[in-house]
Amino acid sequence: MTDQPFGLDGVLNDLAQKLVHDSRDWAVYRFDAWLYGIFVGWDCEKAHEHDETCDNGDAMQDVAGRHNWGPDTVARLRRARSSVRNASAMAAEIHRLRAQAREYGELAARRESELIALRAKLAREERAHGETIDDRDHFHDMADKLAYAVAPEEVIGEHSSMNCPWENALDLITPMAEVEKLREELERQTALAEQGARANRELSRLRAELAAVRTKVVVTEADEIVACCPDHGSRNTAWMHCHCDVADDMRRRAALPAAVEAHVVAHDSDDPEHVDDCPGGTRPCGHDDYHDPHEWADRPGTWCPGISYADDEASQP
Repeated sequence: MTDQPFGLDGVLNDLAQKLVHDSRDWAVYRFDAWLYGIFVGWDCEKAHEHDETCDNGDAMQDVAGRHNWGPDTVARLRRARSSVRNASAMAAEIHRLRAQAREYGELAARRESELIALRAKLAREERAHGETIDDRDHFHDMADKLAYAVAPEEVIGEHSSMNCPWENALDLITPMAEVEKLREELERQTALAEQGARANRELSRLRAELAAVRTKVVVTEADEIVACCPDHGSRNTAWMHCHCDVADDMRRRAALPAAVEAHVVAHDSDDPEHVDDCPGGTRPCGHDDYHDPHEWADRPGTWCPGISYADDEASQP
């Protein structure tokens, strides 16, 4: 059984199958034999060489002999059987054509749906194409306005296969563009030159300032060395006896922070910037004999590092 509609061919085939598979002997009775001959057929209807499997094609003769059927009766039965076979074949063909028609109908419906979609797409493409043409015409007009704003029609001409006013206008304004580019480059180079001049002036100022600082440091160091000289110094507590003392004192003050060094340089002077608690004021008090470190009576917070026996011996002539 199929899920397709059950037509005449299906009815006839089903009836033939029921007769074939029934346990009754359809050749015994005349009426049964006649029905069987119409709907199934006593002749072998297969296109092959007849043999014992099909009674050698003589089943009709056996049944006709049993029921005394003459040639006319046999011929009439065969015509009836042929009509049933043709009707079954025609019904099957009609059924096939109907099924094919349904398929063609479904295909036509799909094609119609596709055609509707294609028509809609074509309409959209036509609208887009129209918009593109409008945009092209608009830009064409704008380009014409720009070109004829650069030069009149007598100079750049009209559109033709041998002339393009747009290109002619572009050729006219290109040198001006190059001049503007050169002007921008000149302005940039001028700005760079001014920056370089300012940098050179700043460098010269810093060099002069550095030279002044160096001069001040050298002069300050010279004054400090002279002040600490036992023979020529102006301080009452001069303690340097040789150049090594000078070098050691310079190294010591070089290692101090800038603020501390400023106070050390000013120590034991009348400089108003000097403070009594200067951390660099730890110098010998001037006594040559051995003594322990102690605070200076006239400078609270300033300590004498003391003098050892080795220092005392080294100071002796």
